[in-house]
Amino acid sequence: MKLKLIFSISLILIISLFAKAQPRANPKKIKTNGSYVHGATRTTFPDVLFGYMQKSVYSFDKKDLDVGVTYEKQYGNKCTTISIYIYPANDGTENRLRNEYLNALQAIANHSKNGLDATQFPVKFTGEKYSCNGFKAQTNLSENDLSQLTVYECGTWFLKVRITSGLLDTTGMSG
Repeated sequence: MKLKLIFSISLILIISLFAKAQPRANPKKIKTNGSYVHGATRTTFPDVLFGYMQKSVYSFDKKDLDVGVTYEKQYGNKCTTISIYIYPANDGTENRLRNEYLNALQAIANHSKNGLDATQFPVKFTGEKYSCNGFKAQTNLSENDLSQLTVYECGTWFLKVRITSGLLDTTGMSG
């Protein structure tokens, strides 16, 4: 009897470890006809966002909890890209938001040829029923390209927004 109980508990623990969303080796493109709705949060990503056309939706895990949606608008030979990611924040640890923000900022710095000189500040988004704290950074990727990164902690989820533009200035990105 005791052996059955130990076996059952062990089996439950092993299954719960595998039940977490497992990352994909390669992101999977999600086919959409119009808007995409993130199943776990019911967040809707429209096919057109402020005049920007949805270009792609990718899933980074097998349960489609970690997704990224990219929007673009072309202005002659210049382009502005908005990438929005929503993904689980996982365990609630101290400095979880700060650490996620710094990791995202480091990823930008790793692709920058001249290092990263960013203006950084805390931000807050207040909706009707909730508030989300976050951090924002604005930086010049090159002489012609400006980038803005914002990471919000929304309960048990992160929302990351990255805007890259060869046309907009910091005022245009904030508006």
